[in-house]
Amino acid sequence: LSDYCKNKAKETGQDFYYSDQIEYLEERLSYNPDNSDDIIKALRVAYKNAGKDAIEIDQRRWEQDESNVNTALIYINELMDISEFDKVIEVCLTVLDDNSSNVKILERLALTYLEIYEQDEAINIYNKLIQLKPLEIKYQTKISEIYRETGEYGKALKFANKIIKKKPSAEAFFNRATIYSALVEYCREDQLTMSDKAVYEMAWNDLNKAALKGHKKSKKQSKYYEKNNLITQFEDWFKLSGKPSTFKPKGKCYSIIKSNLKKRKF
Repeated sequence: LSDYCKNKAKETGQDFYYSDQIEYLEERLSYNPDNSDDIIKALRVAYKNAGKDAIEIDQRRWEQDESNVNTALIYINELMDISEFDKVIEVCLTVLDDNSSNVKILERLALTYLEIYEQDEAINIYNKLIQLKPLEIKYQTKISEIYRETGEYGKALKFANKIIKKKPSAEAFFNRATIYSALVEYCREDQLTMSDKAVYEMAWNDLNKAALKGHKKSKKQSKYYEKNNLITQFEDWFKLSGKPSTFKPKGKCYSIIKSNLKKRKF
């Protein structure tokens, strides 16, 4: 009967047949709750064909067993697609009551907190994910990115350095380069100083390392730094007393940088 209604709807273009199909599928589901996957898929399609929101099905399935991670994830993904972030948080926290270490739920909860600009809550979740999966670099990278976006460059750099030490990937070097670059943009004056250029060059060095590892965006950005003379030049080093081979960025704004820039060959 369900297939008959679906085919009649296609043949005649009459949407009310989809409503009839939904009724038959709902009845079939009530008799076969343990083998519901195929029925649910057909119901979701029927709902959409009838102009109804299929999320109602996902909500109902999850509410039948609120500790079920699989049905919760389907419902959460649908909620995220329509930006129902408060509801996503509610569902995630309910599931975590019984499954406090579920990585997929925690990941979606962290992303949702970021969507509503609750960065501190997101960082707390990512720290929990780091405890659960200490070898997974992406969580530390997310924390580093959050601190960069909130202007906490010292904390961002601390995480970036840890990431590079653990796994010196293209993404790790690019991440640190963006922190150096953001720091200069925050600290610099209209006229670039040697310290400004030195930090730009630290970013430039990381961009080149990332480019060598296949990061395409890094190569383009590195060329931009060169073309616009953002990195140090021979005359910048020449003006320094004592002709040093290394330089540490000076000033309170750059005090978070502990490393020195090595003079490159000109």
